[in-house]
Amino acid sequence: MRLNKMVRTDCAICGSENNELLWKKTRPTGLLDKIYLSICRDCGFVFQNPRLSLEATRKYYLQEFDQQNRKGIFSNQLSDSGKTKKKLMFDRIKPFLCHNGELNCLDIGAGTGYFLKIFREDLQERSKLRLFAIEPSCHCQKLLEKAGIYILSDDVDSDWKEAGTKYDVIVMRHVLEHFYDPFASLKNISKCLKKDGFIYLAVPNLLHLKPRFYGHITLAHLSYFSVPILKNLISRCDLTAISLNNDTKEIWCILKPALQQEVLPVSAKNAFIENKQFVRSRQRNELLLRLKERAKNYIKYALSFVKKVR
Repeated sequence: MRLNKMVRTDCAICGSENNELLWKKTRPTGLLDKIYLSICRDCGFVFQNPRLSLEATRKYYLQEFDQQNRKGIFSNQLSDSGKTKKKLMFDRIKPFLCHNGELNCLDIGAGTGYFLKIFREDLQERSKLRLFAIEPSCHCQKLLEKAGIYILSDDVDSDWKEAGTKYDVIVMRHVLEHFYDPFASLKNISKCLKKDGFIYLAVPNLLHLKPRFYGHITLAHLSYFSVPILKNLISRCDLTAISLNNDTKEIWCILKPALQQEVLPVSAKNAFIENKQFVRSRQRNELLLRLKERAKNYIKYALSFVKKVR
Protein backbone atom coordinates (compact mmCIF):
# COMPACT_ATOMS: atom_id res chain seq x y z
CA MET A 1 0.00 0.00 0.00
CA ARG A 2 1.45 3.36 -0.99
CA LEU A 3 0.28 6.44 0.92
CA ASN A 4 1.52 9.68 -0.62
CA LYS A 5 -1.15 12.17 0.43
CA MET A 6 0.96 14.85 2.13
CA VAL A 7 -0.27 17.85 4.10
CA ARG A 8 1.50 20.78 5.72
CA THR A 9 1.03 21.49 9.42
CA ASP A 10 1.82 24.14 12.03
CA CYS A 11 3.77 23.56 15.24
CA ALA A 12 1.67 21.38 17.60
CA ILE A 13 3.26 22.96 20.69
CA CYS A 14 2.95 26.72 20.08
CA GLY A 15 0.82 26.84 16.91
CA SER A 16 3.43 28.79 14.93
CA GLU A 17 3.64 28.59 11.13
CA ASN A 18 7.29 29.68 11.31
CA ASN A 19 9.31 26.51 10.72
CA GLU A 20 12.24 25.40 8.58
CA LEU A 21 13.18 22.11 6.97
CA LEU A 22 16.02 20.27 8.73
CA TRP A 23 16.26 16.92 7.02
CA LYS A 24 14.74 15.21 4.01
CA LYS A 25 15.01 11.43 4.30
CA THR A 26 14.75 9.64 0.98
CA ARG A 27 12.91 6.31 0.91
CA PRO A 28 13.32 4.61 -2.49
CA THR A 29 10.65 2.06 -1.54
CA GLY A 30 7.80 1.91 0.94
CA LEU A 31 4.90 4.11 1.85
CA LEU A 32 6.51 7.43 0.98
CA ASP A 33 9.30 8.67 -1.25
CA LYS A 34 10.51 11.11 1.40
CA ILE A 35 10.08 11.99 5.09
CA TYR A 36 10.51 15.66 5.98
CA LEU A 37 11.82 16.74 9.37
CA SER A 38 11.21 20.39 10.31
CA ILE A 39 11.85 22.58 13.34
CA CYS A 40 9.70 25.39 14.75
CA ARG A 41 11.72 28.61 14.80
CA ASP A 42 9.58 29.98 17.65
CA CYS A 43 9.80 27.14 20.21
CA GLY A 44 12.33 24.58 18.86
CA PHE A 45 9.89 21.67 18.45
CA VAL A 46 11.08 19.10 15.87
CA PHE A 47 8.34 17.37 13.87
CA GLN A 48 7.37 15.92 10.50
CA ASN A 49 6.23 18.62 8.09
CA PRO A 50 4.78 18.03 5.57
CA ARG A 51 3.40 14.66 6.65
CA LEU A 52 0.73 12.10 5.82
CA SER A 53 -2.89 13.21 6.06
CA LEU A 54 -4.84 12.10 9.14
CA GLU A 55 -6.82 9.58 7.08
CA ALA A 56 -3.67 8.09 5.55
CA THR A 57 -2.00 7.94 8.98
CA ARG A 58 -4.92 5.95 10.41
CA LYS A 59 -4.79 3.53 7.49
CA TYR A 60 -1.06 3.11 8.05
CA TYR A 61 -1.53 2.12 11.71
CA LEU A 62 -4.35 -0.29 10.91
CA GLN A 63 -2.67 -1.95 7.93
CA GLU A 64 1.09 -1.48 8.03
CA PHE A 65 2.50 -0.42 11.41
CA ASP A 66 2.74 -3.81 13.12
CA GLN A 67 4.48 -5.50 10.19
CA GLN A 68 7.03 -2.71 9.92
CA ASN A 69 7.71 -1.85 13.58
CA ARG A 70 6.73 -4.68 15.95
CA LYS A 71 6.67 -8.04 14.23
CA GLY A 72 7.33 -9.71 17.59
CA ILE A 73 3.70 -9.36 18.65
CA PHE A 74 2.67 -12.08 16.19
CA SER A 75 4.70 -14.68 18.07
CA ASN A 76 2.97 -13.59 21.30
CA GLN A 77 6.43 -13.58 22.90
CA LEU A 78 7.94 -10.43 24.37
CA SER A 79 11.74 -10.25 24.23
CA ASP A 80 13.76 -10.26 27.45
CA SER A 81 14.66 -6.60 26.92
CA GLY A 82 10.98 -5.81 26.35
CA LYS A 83 10.02 -7.55 29.60
CA THR A 84 12.75 -5.63 31.46
CA LYS A 85 11.41 -2.32 30.14
CA LYS A 86 7.84 -3.15 31.23
CA LYS A 87 9.02 -4.13 34.72
CA LEU A 88 11.06 -0.94 34.94
CA MET A 89 7.91 1.04 34.09
CA PHE A 90 6.05 -0.59 36.95
CA ASP A 91 8.91 0.07 39.39
CA ARG A 92 8.80 3.76 38.43
CA ILE A 93 5.03 3.99 38.81
CA LYS A 94 4.53 1.95 41.99
CA PRO A 95 5.79 4.56 44.52
CA PHE A 96 3.09 7.01 43.35
CA LEU A 97 0.16 4.60 43.65
CA CYS A 98 -2.50 4.90 46.36
CA HIS A 99 -3.97 1.56 47.43
CA ASN A 100 -7.39 2.57 48.64
CA GLY A 101 -10.32 0.75 47.11
CA GLU A 102 -10.90 0.71 43.37
CA LEU A 103 -7.91 1.34 41.11
CA ASN A 104 -8.47 2.17 37.44
CA CYS A 105 -5.47 1.86 35.13
CA LEU A 106 -5.47 2.83 31.43
CA ASP A 107 -2.60 1.88 29.14
CA ILE A 108 -2.57 3.88 25.89
CA GLY A 109 -0.76 1.89 23.22
CA ALA A 110 -1.02 -1.25 25.38
CA GLY A 111 0.37 -3.67 22.78
CA THR A 112 -0.06 -7.26 23.96
CA GLY A 113 -0.90 -6.10 27.50
CA TYR A 114 2.27 -7.31 29.23
CA PHE A 115 2.53 -4.22 31.43
CA LEU A 116 -1.11 -4.46 32.55
CA LYS A 117 -0.54 -8.11 33.45
CA ILE A 118 2.38 -7.09 35.69
CA PHE A 119 0.15 -4.43 37.21
CA ARG A 120 -2.52 -7.05 37.95
CA GLU A 121 -0.14 -9.65 39.39
CA ASP A 122 1.39 -7.21 41.86
CA LEU A 123 -1.66 -5.26 42.98
CA GLN A 124 -4.79 -7.40 42.65
CA GLU A 125 -4.63 -8.60 46.28
CA ARG A 126 -4.48 -5.05 47.66
CA SER A 127 -6.79 -3.15 45.34
CA LYS A 128 -9.90 -3.72 43.25
CA LEU A 129 -8.36 -3.40 39.80
CA ARG A 130 -10.04 -2.35 36.58
CA LEU A 131 -7.71 -2.50 33.57
CA PHE A 132 -8.34 -0.59 30.35
CA ALA A 133 -6.49 -0.25 27.04
CA ILE A 134 -6.42 1.83 23.88
CA GLU A 135 -4.74 -0.14 21.10
CA PRO A 136 -4.99 0.18 17.27
CA SER A 137 -3.69 -3.31 16.42
CA CYS A 138 -6.43 -5.86 15.72
CA HIS A 139 -4.05 -8.67 16.66
CA CYS A 140 -3.19 -7.07 20.01
CA GLN A 141 -6.85 -6.35 20.73
CA LYS A 142 -7.61 -10.08 20.60
CA LEU A 143 -4.80 -10.77 23.10
CA LEU A 144 -6.00 -8.01 25.41
CA GLU A 145 -9.57 -9.31 25.38
CA LYS A 146 -8.31 -12.81 26.12
CA ALA A 147 -6.43 -11.41 29.14
CA GLY A 148 -9.61 -9.79 30.48
CA ILE A 149 -8.54 -6.22 29.70
CA TYR A 150 -11.31 -3.87 28.56
CA ILE A 151 -10.57 -2.15 25.24
CA LEU A 152 -11.86 1.41 25.15
CA SER A 153 -10.93 2.23 21.55
CA ASP A 154 -8.45 1.74 18.74
CA ASP A 155 -7.86 5.51 18.47
CA VAL A 156 -6.76 7.88 21.24
CA ASP A 157 -8.59 10.75 19.52
CA SER A 158 -11.96 8.98 19.38
CA ASP A 159 -14.88 9.55 21.77
CA TRP A 160 -13.79 6.97 24.42
CA LYS A 161 -13.65 9.79 27.02
CA GLU A 162 -17.42 10.29 26.83
CA ALA A 163 -17.98 7.14 28.93
CA GLY A 164 -17.08 9.28 31.95
CA THR A 165 -14.66 6.84 33.63
CA LYS A 166 -11.88 8.50 35.64
CA TYR A 167 -8.47 6.89 36.03
CA ASP A 168 -5.94 6.61 38.85
CA VAL A 169 -3.12 5.86 36.42
CA ILE A 170 -2.80 6.55 32.71
CA VAL A 171 0.26 5.00 31.08
CA MET A 172 1.77 6.54 27.94
CA ARG A 173 5.10 4.92 27.14
CA HIS A 174 6.60 5.92 23.78
CA VAL A 175 3.24 6.82 22.24
CA LEU A 176 3.17 10.63 22.41
CA GLU A 177 5.65 10.88 19.53
CA HIS A 178 3.14 8.95 17.37
CA PHE A 179 0.15 11.23 18.05
CA TYR A 180 -1.10 13.40 15.21
CA ASP A 181 -1.69 16.31 17.61
CA PRO A 182 0.27 15.70 20.84
CA PHE A 183 -0.98 18.90 22.50
CA ALA A 184 -4.71 18.26 21.93
CA SER A 185 -4.41 14.55 22.78
CA LEU A 186 -2.46 15.03 26.01
CA LYS A 187 -4.75 17.84 27.17
CA ASN A 188 -7.87 15.70 26.58
CA ILE A 189 -6.30 12.65 28.23
CA SER A 190 -5.46 14.67 31.36
CA LYS A 191 -9.15 15.49 31.83
CA CYS A 192 -9.83 11.81 32.48
CA LEU A 193 -7.70 11.64 35.64
CA LYS A 194 -9.18 11.20 39.09
CA LYS A 195 -8.49 13.97 41.60
CA ASP A 196 -5.36 12.19 42.86
CA GLY A 197 -4.59 10.41 39.59
CA PHE A 198 -1.46 10.77 37.49
CA ILE A 199 -0.02 10.12 34.04
CA TYR A 200 3.15 8.13 33.46
CA LEU A 201 4.69 9.60 30.31
CA ALA A 202 7.87 8.45 28.55
CA VAL A 203 9.27 9.56 25.18
CA PRO A 204 12.54 9.02 23.29
CA ASN A 205 15.04 11.77 24.10
CA LEU A 206 15.87 13.64 20.89
CA LEU A 207 19.26 14.79 22.20
CA HIS A 208 20.44 11.31 23.16
CA LEU A 209 19.39 9.16 20.23
CA LYS A 210 22.07 6.81 18.90
CA PRO A 211 24.57 8.04 16.25
CA ARG A 212 22.62 6.42 13.40
CA PHE A 213 19.89 9.03 13.92
CA TYR A 214 18.75 8.35 10.35
CA GLY A 215 17.10 5.16 11.60
CA HIS A 216 14.96 7.13 14.05
CA ILE A 217 13.38 9.22 11.29
CA THR A 218 10.45 6.96 10.58
CA LEU A 219 6.97 7.37 9.23
CA ALA A 220 5.57 6.50 12.67
CA HIS A 221 7.50 9.18 14.60
CA LEU A 222 5.71 12.48 14.00
CA SER A 223 7.33 14.35 16.92
CA TYR A 224 10.76 14.51 18.55
CA PHE A 225 11.10 15.72 22.15
CA SER A 226 13.91 17.19 24.21
CA VAL A 227 13.46 18.08 27.91
CA PRO A 228 12.69 21.81 27.33
CA ILE A 229 10.16 21.00 24.57
CA LEU A 230 8.43 18.37 26.69
CA LYS A 231 8.26 20.75 29.65
CA ASN A 232 6.71 23.37 27.39
CA LEU A 233 4.06 20.91 26.21
CA ILE A 234 3.31 19.74 29.75
CA SER A 235 2.82 23.32 30.92
CA ARG A 236 0.55 24.21 28.00
CA CYS A 237 -1.61 21.18 28.85
CA ASP A 238 -2.09 22.54 32.40
CA LEU A 239 -0.09 19.68 33.88
CA THR A 240 2.88 19.64 36.24
CA ALA A 241 5.68 17.09 36.49
CA ILE A 242 6.03 15.93 40.09
CA SER A 243 8.93 13.81 38.87
CA LEU A 244 10.88 14.27 35.62
CA ASN A 245 13.90 12.17 34.74
CA ASN A 246 16.28 12.20 31.81
CA ASP A 247 17.60 8.65 31.56
CA THR A 248 19.79 9.20 28.50
CA LYS A 249 17.71 7.48 25.80
CA GLU A 250 14.31 8.46 27.16
CA ILE A 251 12.64 11.18 29.19
CA TRP A 252 10.05 9.92 31.66
CA CYS A 253 7.85 11.77 34.09
CA ILE A 254 4.89 11.57 36.47
CA LEU A 255 2.29 14.20 35.62
CA LYS A 256 -0.57 15.65 37.66
CA PRO A 257 -2.98 18.53 36.96
CA ALA A 258 -1.31 21.88 37.67
CA LEU A 259 -2.88 24.36 40.08
CA GLN A 260 -1.55 27.14 37.87
CA GLN A 261 0.42 27.27 34.62
CA GLU A 262 4.15 27.01 35.26
CA VAL A 263 6.65 29.58 34.04
CA LEU A 264 9.27 27.89 31.87
CA PRO A 265 12.89 28.62 32.87
CA VAL A 266 14.40 27.68 29.48
CA SER A 267 13.90 30.09 26.60
CA ALA A 268 12.44 28.88 23.32
CA LYS A 269 15.43 30.37 21.50
CA ASN A 270 17.83 28.12 23.42
CA ALA A 271 15.73 25.04 22.63
CA PHE A 272 15.64 26.00 18.93
CA ILE A 273 19.43 26.39 18.76
CA GLU A 274 20.18 23.22 20.73
CA ASN A 275 17.78 20.99 18.79
CA LYS A 276 18.81 22.37 15.41
CA GLN A 277 22.51 21.94 16.15
CA PHE A 278 21.94 18.37 17.32
CA VAL A 279 20.00 17.30 14.23
CA ARG A 280 22.54 18.99 11.94
CA SER A 281 25.41 17.20 13.71
CA ARG A 282 23.64 13.86 13.33
CA GLN A 283 23.07 14.67 9.67
CA ARG A 284 26.81 15.21 9.15
CA ASN A 285 27.62 12.08 11.14
CA GLU A 286 25.20 10.02 9.04
CA LEU A 287 26.78 11.31 5.84
CA LEU A 288 30.27 10.36 7.03
CA LEU A 289 29.13 6.88 8.08
CA ARG A 290 27.47 6.28 4.73
CA LEU A 291 30.57 7.49 2.86
CA LYS A 292 32.73 5.14 4.94
CA GLU A 293 30.40 2.24 4.21
CA ARG A 294 30.44 3.06 0.50
CA ALA A 295 34.25 3.30 0.46
CA LYS A 296 34.50 -0.01 2.30
CA ASN A 297 32.24 -1.68 -0.26
CA TYR A 298 34.27 -0.21 -3.15
CA ILE A 299 37.53 -1.50 -1.65
CA LYS A 300 36.00 -4.92 -1.09
CA TYR A 301 34.78 -5.00 -4.70
CA ALA A 302 38.18 -3.87 -6.03
CA LEU A 303 40.07 -6.54 -4.07
CA SER A 304 37.70 -9.27 -5.29
CA PHE A 305 38.14 -7.97 -8.89
CA VAL A 306 41.94 -8.05 -8.55
CA LYS A 307 41.80 -11.66 -7.30
CA LYS A 308 39.70 -12.67 -10.29
CA VAL A 309 42.12 -11.00 -12.74
CA ARG A 310 45.06 -12.83 -11.21
